[in-house]
Amino acid sequence: MRFARDVAFVEDQSDQGKHIDQARRHYLALSELYDVAAEDEAFELFQQQITFLRKIKRVAYLAPLAQGNLDELLRNGESDGTDAVQKFAKQQLLSEEIRRMDAISEDDRHELSRRAMAFVIETNASSQSRQVFNMLTTILSYHFGDHAQASELCFDLATQLEKQTHDPDRMFVEQLRGVGRRYALPGNSIVIEGKTLDGAPFDLKAYRGKVLLIDFWSTHCAPCVAAFPELKKYRDAYAPEFEVIAINMWDSHERIAEFVQERSIPWVNLHDPSPESRRTKSDANSLRYGVYSIPVSILVGRDGKVISIWAVGSKLDELLAKEFPNVVIPTAALEE
Repeated sequence: MRFARDVAFVEDQSDQGKHIDQARRHYLALSELYDVAAEDEAFELFQQQITFLRKIKRVAYLAPLAQGNLDELLRNGESDGTDAVQKFAKQQLLSEEIRRMDAISEDDRHELSRRAMAFVIETNASSQSRQVFNMLTTILSYHFGDHAQASELCFDLATQLEKQTHDPDRMFVEQLRGVGRRYALPGNSIVIEGKTLDGAPFDLKAYRGKVLLIDFWSTHCAPCVAAFPELKKYRDAYAPEFEVIAINMWDSHERIAEFVQERSIPWVNLHDPSPESRRTKSDANSLRYGVYSIPVSILVGRDGKVISIWAVGSKLDELLAKEFPNVVIPTAALEE
């Protein structure tokens, strides 16, 4: 009885009262199944209830019913569920609070951050707790612009994991410190080093006076590749004061060279061909700034100071328009 998949009735809004009643009955049936389920089935049914409530929550007139039941379900799961249900419920409760962070005070945000960090530590940095912490710091940096707070949390968590856990995940600890360095970049200088595809040493100082986009990418990253045509148009429109510096992750030297030639990529590409880099699928730059998922694009100003660590999509459009207020790019050119 997978009611979580059966939400077609909300598409027809001709009788909202009937649909609200249907939603209540669907959820009640799931709840009754969960109450009598064996332990090995309880976790799946708990997830089905959450999925169902989140789906109907997207419909405005069903949102109050869904949110109220979701909050109650998660609180009950955290206190009365099986061990797996309790951990999952705690993760989901924290995630719900983080999503609604714009509705709470700064003091409450600090308290929520403390609880998210404690969750990572008590679960020994489980994958679920890492997701919660990543969501928290991302929203703090991207939505609130509180890069300093996000950076501080990453460094604090790394230190606490080393002190309070028996066998900390060293790779995760170093990733946290790298991400912390990345969050601290806005308003500060960035360090980028390495060699170009032809083996020449890269010198970032040679680009001082230009606006730079530091683009971490891979041929396996569809959004990265999809952005290239637009980046080419920006590079042409803002030349010679704008340049792209690409840092490849995950690909072999041969594959990058082939791809650059096929797509006529005009900007500099940095790549570390060492066996260690191929083994870890990273380089000194991605390790330094905790880049382990892409796309990541960082915009650097003419003075060498970082403007934004979130320079992708429409955000990049806005940032470049501010840096080049006297250059107008026809809309048609960007839509080609």
